[in-house]
Amino acid sequence: MDETVVLKIGGGYLHDNKPPATPREKMINLACRLVDYLNSHSQMRLVVVVGGRRTITCPEECNSDTEKNAPPRLSFKEFAHESDQLGMLLSVANAATLNIVFNAVFNLARKSSPTKTNRRAFLLNSFGVGGDLGEDYSVSRAKELLDDGHVVIIGGGTGQSGLTTDFAAVCRATELGASPLLTITHEQPGVIDGTELMGYDRFYTLLRPDLFDSVAARLAEQKGLSIFIFNPNMTARSSRNGFSDNLIAAIDDHRDMVGTLIS
Repeated sequence: MDETVVLKIGGGYLHDNKPPATPREKMINLACRLVDYLNSHSQMRLVVVVGGRRTITCPEECNSDTEKNAPPRLSFKEFAHESDQLGMLLSVANAATLNIVFNAVFNLARKSSPTKTNRRAFLLNSFGVGGDLGEDYSVSRAKELLDDGHVVIIGGGTGQSGLTTDFAAVCRATELGASPLLTITHEQPGVIDGTELMGYDRFYTLLRPDLFDSVAARLAEQKGLSIFIFNPNMTARSSRNGFSDNLIAAIDDHRDMVGTLIS
């Protein structure tokens, strides 16, 4: 049976300014590694859920009261809806960019070996953005594209305010029959650390909500969905299957992945 993998790429990872520094460089790096793997694993079905990034933190964002000439304390609590809308728009923008990158990498692969792959990436969004920014997301359309061997890239979260893209990723994974959900994030000291946490270390996100949305984690637990959070730029525990690349180890054999089980 074909295996469906849902990979969540957080907006925090794309925009954290850590090497490779720019979001585009991170996307190219990930797409090249994934396309290379997909070309030799024709049965793999890949879904990528892309996060945004909040430009305003609710409820408060202000300078320290001890700073000289500090501006008045600002409260954004009443603008939570607008902040969520911006986050979903940024998710669509990130997903659209990643879709372009994936297809550019697929095109390059076809030029080097025309018979190697007929795959391409398709953008679906849950935010109702029209134009060329993808089709509206539906389970049936996603499954149709996956059945045809294509990569599905999803932006826009759930399309509803108050729900994170982590929550959307859990929903998409359960809808499309994927387990575990693989979540890429920027490195978190003491958590995504190859010297401290190896393999399937259990971690409760209620203690560290910055790692993964605790509401989404509880939904995953109810659905019986495991979630692995990891840094793709680390080295896997072993190359037992020939993969020292932590990203590929996560997709191919989770036992060799350096990361954290959070659900």
